[in-house]
Amino acid sequence: KITLENVLPSEHLKIDDLILTKGDLDINGIGIPPNLVVGRIESIEKIPAAIFQKAELKSLLDFDRLSVVFIVVER
Repeated sequence: KITLENVLPSEHLKIDDLILTKGDLDINGIGIPPNLVVGRIESIEKIPAAIFQKAELKSLLDFDRLSVVFIVVER
């Protein structure tokens, strides 16, 4: 499970919504690319008195079926 925390109440989360990365690349193109799927919302915790809401996500990746993983590191 993935927990998405510190979400403003003004953000309208819905069950089954896909959560994507916003992207944060520097001028050299290094960082987090935009529009990568993080997961799908399975549950939402919205407490009226709380400042933020949070959601539990399910990854769309089946980690048990991965056979090869490439890790890219900056040198």
